[in-house]
Amino acid sequence: MTQGELEKLALKTGNLFSELEIRIMSDVARRIKDAGFSTASSDWQIRRLEELGKAESEIKDWVQETLQKSDEEMEHIFSDEVYEQYYQHSRAYKASGVKMLPFEENTPLIRLTEAVKSQLSGEYKNIAGSMGFAIRGPDGRIQVSPLMTFYRSTLDNAVLDIQSGGFDYGTVLKRTVSRMTNSGLRWIDYDSGVHSRVDVAARRAVMTGFRQVQGKINEQVAADLGTNTYEVSYHVGARPSHQPGKGVSGQWSSYRAFAGLVP
Repeated sequence: MTQGELEKLALKTGNLFSELEIRIMSDVARRIKDAGFSTASSDWQIRRLEELGKAESEIKDWVQETLQKSDEEMEHIFSDEVYEQYYQHSRAYKASGVKMLPFEENTPLIRLTEAVKSQLSGEYKNIAGSMGFAIRGPDGRIQVSPLMTFYRSTLDNAVLDIQSGGFDYGTVLKRTVSRMTNSGLRWIDYDSGVHSRVDVAARRAVMTGFRQVQGKINEQVAADLGTNTYEVSYHVGARPSHQPGKGVSGQWSSYRAFAGLVP
């Protein structure tokens, strides 16, 4: 499977998280718009907890729906696609006169696949549980904020600006949407401060997991057919330090050393 095919394989999962992002940002905008028609501050104070409670409940439902669909897509990838990836080597076995172990009897590969699926499902939950926004502050620095913290403060500030008469709801809405879209809904590692768009994080998780299984299949095929020579596919976007190893053939042991897989 080429890099392009692998990225295409992960695209549907990424799109599921993109849809979640759009749902959440649209919900923020809708509630600001609704609040813009309520001019009395007492009205907002009465409605605030109810509105935020509804928002949090809806977001939890959307997250669960996304996780369920992501797990369903994962089952497809790690059953149909892995099965196809495995048997695409059948011609090589036949040409070499070597009997190919049926997939259903390949216990080590099945165990690895199940372990990767479990790991991937956990990563999806981690992404969904660590979502937020990364907003550039007045001083130019990026400030990360957990999803519901951002949601509450954004809604409160929007209502305050509208009720003060300093801004109309259209201006506030435009400003808020601009901030959200510039950031995008993000997965945030609060320990390290690293963050990335949720769809990118989801796609990366799928590709990493599939590569693990793909690598195991390739190693087994090489061992079964008695070869230690590999050709590394070339793909756009490889990190500069890996560029010299793309599109060339060589010994597996040499490539592992080059890739930093062995001391």
